[in-house]
Amino acid sequence: MKTEYSKYERVLKLLKEGKPEFRDIEIVTERIMRQIKEEKSRIDPIETIIEFLFGWIYIGWVRKSLVVAVISIILLFGYQQVLILKKVNELSGQRIQDGNLFMTKARYEISDKIRVFRFSGRKLEKKDKSVSRKEIDEMIKSINLLQIKYKDVIKLIEDDPELKEYVESRMKELGGNKN
Repeated sequence: MKTEYSKYERVLKLLKEGKPEFRDIEIVTERIMRQIKEEKSRIDPIETIIEFLFGWIYIGWVRKSLVVAVISIILLFGYQQVLILKKVNELSGQRIQDGNLFMTKARYEISDKIRVFRFSGRKLEKKDKSVSRKEIDEMIKSINLLQIKYKDVIKLIEDDPELKEYVESRMKELGGNKN
């Protein structure tokens, strides 16, 4: 086995050291050049068009500037969405006009609280001191009308801290005299 392996090694060594002999180097060079030209001429027009249209993607600064543009557009979109959501939340808290009445989101809360008060802890006598649903609805309508009439006054009071303190002190005095 060693003899066969050594023979194999000698043959490999001879093949590695031996160089191929070219008789006509110019002919081989000419054939190689001709094949390269033929391959270039075989390129499809579709490949040429695609290369023309999308060749810019191999330019580094163009790719980076497009990435920056995309990130800017995404940030702008996110900022707009935040603004829109803030405005929607702000609008949901504002008064809306329904016919001739303005309603607030607290309208339903007030009517629910009044109904709970009516049917809860403080027992009302059925004959003498009962409150009908119609009376409660009228009271809610009058509260809404008062809110409409005095919203400018309330805004002025909220904007002026001195006036606000004065109004609060007067409300405490009147509330104390009432009881």
